[in-house]
Amino acid sequence: MNSKRQLKIQKVLLSLSVLFMFLFSITFLFMKPANTRLINTGDQTFLNIVGASFWATLALSVITIFLMSIRCRKYKKSIGATKKSRPGMFRFFSNMPAKIVDILMLVSLVLLVCFIAFFSENYLIYIFLSTTIFSFFMHCVLNGENYRYITNSGIEENGVC
Repeated sequence: MNSKRQLKIQKVLLSLSVLFMFLFSITFLFMKPANTRLINTGDQTFLNIVGASFWATLALSVITIFLMSIRCRKYKKSIGATKKSRPGMFRFFSNMPAKIVDILMLVSLVLLVCFIAFFSENYLIYIFLSTTIFSFFMHCVLNGENYRYITNSGIEENGVC
């Protein structure tokens, strides 16, 4: 397979993983309404849909990221790259999109902790939880090797994808 096709597949996998991560984080916004409906009506249908969506989108996120990683490793092996870098989870501010998401992640985490501490019954907790989870996922992706490979930054000079 040529490298342009490989890169196109990686971009599709990246887009799908971001979509699934976003949908996963959105499921948290429906948890309280689903639980309230169960309590008020005894109908469990909405709660089951939210639960199934939670697990399905989490699984699809992990699968697409795993597939991207496999493809990245194959590429590194094909060019003879041996240099390894830290996982995206442990790297911060490595590019402009990552800087934005890292700041968003820190702000949403602080707000989440503050709202849990002082306003435990407020629905904003679910919004900050959703934002924190999505921004954490994006932090890992945008600071990671797969994103560097897809954007072609760091390949030639560092030998990593």
